[in-house]
Amino acid sequence: MPNSGLDARELAQQTRLLEMLRSVAFASNDSVSFLDVLGYALNQIAEFQQWPLGHIWLRSPDGVEELTPSDIWYCKDRQRFEPFMAATRDRTFTAGMGLPGRVLARKRPTWVGDVRTDPSFLRSNEAAACGIRGAFSFPVLAGPRVAAVLDLYADEPVELDAQLLTAVEQMGALLGRVAEREQAAAERRLTQSALEDRVLERTAELEKVNRSLQNEVEQRRQAEKVKDELVATVSHELRTPLASIRGFTELLLTREFAEERRREMLEVILKEAFQLTDLIEDLLDIQKVAVGKLAYHCEDFDLSTLVRDAVRNAQARTREHRIAAGKLAELGAVYGDPNRIRQVLNNLLSNAIRYSPGGGDIEVSMRQVGELAEISVSDHGLGIPSDAIGKLFTKFYRVDNSATRSINGTGLGLALIKSIVEDHGGEVGVESVEGQGSRFWFRLPLIPVGDPATV
Repeated sequence: MPNSGLDARELAQQTRLLEMLRSVAFASNDSVSFLDVLGYALNQIAEFQQWPLGHIWLRSPDGVEELTPSDIWYCKDRQRFEPFMAATRDRTFTAGMGLPGRVLARKRPTWVGDVRTDPSFLRSNEAAACGIRGAFSFPVLAGPRVAAVLDLYADEPVELDAQLLTAVEQMGALLGRVAEREQAAAERRLTQSALEDRVLERTAELEKVNRSLQNEVEQRRQAEKVKDELVATVSHELRTPLASIRGFTELLLTREFAEERRREMLEVILKEAFQLTDLIEDLLDIQKVAVGKLAYHCEDFDLSTLVRDAVRNAQARTREHRIAAGKLAELGAVYGDPNRIRQVLNNLLSNAIRYSPGGGDIEVSMRQVGELAEISVSDHGLGIPSDAIGKLFTKFYRVDNSATRSINGTGLGLALIKSIVEDHGGEVGVESVEGQGSRFWFRLPLIPVGDPATV
């Protein structure tokens, strides 16, 4: 039985190592601070090995491959080790430089048996003055990157201990998960802060627009009735998306949610932000139309390419509808402002989505009608009462019945469409059966309309 004592000592050491790892694991799960759990782990392993000194290096926060000294130490005798600690506080290590730098480069535990005889140990004079002989370092890995390095120093030369090596690798992995968790939390806070700033910025912009519109009401008494309707409509349309944005943002900032639920809430915020953007653009453009200052930048462009792009972008904004480009006749180029024509088509697609609350198919098609190119958007939604069709392209007009009352809208989009298309020498129209759906279309000349400056 010559090895029984050795086996018993090894078993006892292994048991103590497991207890130490379990203790660090509990601390990792309970700690809210990466630095706190690093300090705890440093104390645990230093006490376990009965090594008198330990220190933690942190990766440079600016992303450089460099280790900077922290204020976290394990020290049994500060007076004895102060010269070495002072030399450490004044140093940084890049990858491959000194003991911490070798750990940063190799991403695995490294040791120096005797610092007095190892020329790569850059603080050997200060170490010798304090009676330090052995040194041992291991990394904390957060994914592929080193987040920190733990240094430990001994009074005697250090020899490789396979059990200790395995234990510190496991400890480094535990600590790395804390670093990843803290980094993820910081990124969430940053995202939420940026989102809140963006919401506040957009809110300020919208309030500015609202104030401007109210001033117009007072300055132009001849259009007082129309302006009053505008203010009432805009106020309502701003409140709805802003309430959603503010409500979901407050929830995200004050409560924790599962990742899938967080994503759903962020998608709602993004959707409402798109709606606010569309509203602002329509408001600004309708004002320019009223004073004859809506600008056009005309060129030859291909309608079929524009239609396909608009269909693809509209499909990305809805999951309940299937939007398809049907037969697109090759009609050649059209002269006009492609961005304004894209705006016309986007508004028609948005209306088709909005007034088909049950989802379903939306088809976009293109054909030639005489000297004109006709683009149409057809849906199978609510449809339009026959007595309302003649008023649809009037500014601020909206069909008012039980089916449409809950659907947001300013009544500006179709009036803006009519103005843009007519400025291009074209025409707009609609065919609809209430309860069965609608087909909106607009037509543009396939040949230049005289002098481009007239467009």
